[in-house]
This record gives sequence, structure tokens and C-alpha cells, in this order.
Amino acid sequence: MPSPLLQRAGRSAQSAFGVFLEPMTYQPVASMSFPATIASAASVGTNTVTLNSAKLFSVSVGDVIKINPYSAVYKATNNVAASNGVLAGVTFTPNMTGSAPANAIVSVSKALSMTVKAMVSRFDQTPALATDLITVTSVKVIIDQRSLSVPNTSIRPIVGDRIIMIGGRVLLVDAVSQDGAGAFWIIQAH
Repeated sequence: MPSPLLQRAGRSAQSAFGVFLEPMTYQPVASMSFPATIASAASVGTNTVTLNSAKLFSVSVGDVIKINPYSAVYKATNNVAASNGVLAGVTFTPNMTGSAPANAIVSVSKALSMTVKAMVSRFDQTPALATDLITVTSVKVIIDQRSLSVPNTSIRPIVGDRIIMIGGRVLLVDAVSQDGAGAFWIIQAH
């Protein structure tokens, strides 16, 4: 944990660098899972359920739905926003091959994608973060740490994550470090 003085310096740096940062899309390799329950019994062959959840704010096309006790995996086929903890009319594919009782436990895994504030630059002649090799295509991406968060969760970048720049260029994360004040993630990507 950085000292309070170093943390203040980091916040000052975030403010100063803010004018140089541009929006990019950050896609972590990992997904986040949210607990839910089925509101009423679901029968064999159905592809629509209503979910109850205090932590799940929406279901999006492509989210992975697992209904216990089955090992079957379903993919959401529509976008549904929660209203007072209820997600009505969530559709998925394939149709259920078993039935599920009311209040059956459900897990919804969401692939994350978020807009971050970042700056891309070239590496100087010093060694790269995790390797001694800096390829011709390696770039340094500096991301404001405050950008990498979703409600109640901070995201820690890892090797394999993707960064999509304005214009569509996709960078893959090769190595990650953090500045001493904890204000920025410094990423080697190609």
C-alpha cells in the first residue's frame, strides 16, 4: 500500500495526465459471475425464464447462463435490464433439456468490456516490463486506474487481456505493472 503522500502525488498525476488520455475499450480475459434464482418453475423445452437477483443489473446477448443442478450451459439471446431485482423474459439457447424448480440457483457470467482512459506511447530503450524483448510492435499503454472498475469491483489487468483503440486496432496485453503511487497501470502490449 503506497504512503498517503505517494497516493496524493498519484491523484495529482492522474489529474495532470487526464488531458492526454483518450478513450479505449478494455476487455479482460476473465468474466464475472453473478448469482440469481429462477422466479418460477421452468419446464423441459423452455427457453425463457424470469430471474431474481440483487447483484445482476442486466443480461446481455452472449452472457452464459448455468441453471443448477444441471451442467448444461445456455447462451442469452436477448438484452434484459433489471427492474427492482427482477429480470423478466430472459431468453436463451438451446432449450432446456430438464426442468428447474422455482428458486433454482442460476449463475450468469458476463464478459466484461469497458471504456477506459489511456495513453499509448513507445517504449524507450530500457527493458520491457516482463521480458527483455521489446518487439517492433510493442507499445506502452498507460491506463488511469480509476477507469478499470465496475460497481464494487476493481479490475486488475492480466496477460491476455485486449485493448481496442479508436480506429479498431486490437492490442494484446503482454505484461503489466503499476506505478509506485497506484494511480496508473503500465501495460506492455502488441
